[in-house]
Amino acid sequence: MAAGWLAATRRRVVAAVLVAGVVPWVVVVWENGAYPLFSVGFLYTESLTFTSLPAYVERAGTVPPQFRAWPVGTTLWLAGVVAAAWCGDRRLTAGLLALAAGSVVSLSLALSRQQSVTGIPVGALALAAAAVYAFAAGRE
Repeated sequence: MAAGWLAATRRRVVAAVLVAGVVPWVVVVWENGAYPLFSVGFLYTESLTFTSLPAYVERAGTVPPQFRAWPVGTTLWLAGVVAAAWCGDRRLTAGLLALAAGSVVSLSLALSRQQSVTGIPVGALALAAAAVYAFAAGRE
C-alpha cells in the first residue's frame, strides 16, 4: 500500500513540474501588443508563429547576456523534471525549481529594462508553486 501511495505522489509531483514548464514563463507586453515566452520558445501572437529557443539562438548567434536567464532557467527546470521523475529527492527537485523561478524573474526584469516593455513573470509563480508542492508532497 505504501509503495503505491509513493508512486502516486511521485507522479503528481512530476505532473506539477511539467505543468510549470508548459505555462508561459513571461508575458511580454508593449504598446502594440504582447507575446508569451515559454520555457522552450516564444509565440508571435500576430502571426501565430512559434520560435523555439534553439532556433532563436541559431538566428541570433548567441543569447544576449541580459537574456541568458532564459536558457539557464530552462536547464534548471529540465533538471527538476529529471530529479522529480528519477531521483525522487524532494529537496533537490524543489531547489532546482526555486532556482528556475529566480531565473524567470531575472529574465522578466531584463525584458522590462527595455523602453516601453514590461515582462510579467507568470512562470515564476508556477515554478515556485511546483517547488513548494514537490517539497511538501515528499513530507506526507
